Amino acid sequence: MFLDTKITDNSQAVLDALYDQLEDVLAKIGEDAVEDVKAQYEKEHLVDTGDTKESFHYKTDKEDNAVYVGSNRDSALFVEYGTGHYTKAHHLAPYGTKAHHILKRTVAKNAKKYVKAIKKGLEK
Repeated sequence: MFLDTKITDNSQAVLDALYDQLEDVLAKIGEDAVEDVKAQYEKEHLVDTGDTKESFHYKTDKEDNAVYVGSNRDSALFVEYGTGHYTKAHHLAPYGTKAHHILKRTVAKNAKKYVKAIKKGLEK
């Protein structure tokens, strides 16, 4: 008696399915990160008109497997990195605005949440 076995290579189909899910996963992480940054702006009372907070957005890049979160407003840059002498390694005179590093701190603080979103998204 012989056992007739056929082996089919479905690896490309699996890779294609994962790649198709990747865009949804990256978008979910981008949406979450933007909401987390906006919430941190509110928490730290950095909202006056709300223009800077609402300017944050994300962009996904499937080719690089990446999500980019940022703002096109100069004021977001000033909040993140500071102005005047606070942008330099040494402090010559007391002027400018201290850096808050909202984006950097918020994404770092929520990294585990984003990893969970990746795992959950790719389980499908």
